[in-house]
Formats: sequence, C-alpha cells, structure tokens
Amino acid sequence: MAYSYQDTLAYYGVGGAHPGGLSLTKQIFHNENITHTTKILDAGCGTGQTSAYLAEMYKCDVTALDIHPVMIEKAKKTI
Repeated sequence: MAYSYQDTLAYYGVGGAHPGGLSLTKQIFHNENITHTTKILDAGCGTGQTSAYLAEMYKCDVTALDIHPVMIEKAKKTI
C-alpha cells in the first residue's frame, strides 16, 4: 500500500507542516482586523492547530475542514 504525504502527517500528528509554522501564522494574523464577529474558513486544517489558535486568540468563528479522516479526528480533539 502506498502512503501519501497527508497519510504521513496524519500518522505522526504533525500540527504545523506549512512553511514558517504557527509562528509565521501568528505574525500574519496579527496584522489583520480580526474580531469576535469575524468568520474564518481553515481549509486543510490538518490537526486543527491554527484553527484552535485563531478561535482562542480572537474569539472568532472558525470553521475547519480537511480531506483526511485521521486529521479530522485529531482536529476534533484539538479544537
């Protein structure tokens, strides 16, 4: 059976696989006007690390989705 990149990330529970990681994400969103009324879609949320951060930090409405079922299960535990 051939495993994909997403399978590997899901298996190891990698929370931030994008360049710059959560640190860069925090820098980018710091400059945005996000309030408790903001709605954010996190497509490809992975383990939900970014979604959880945004919901906690800004108290905004975050919808997280991912194509990988294992990532969805991990995100449900994170968010």
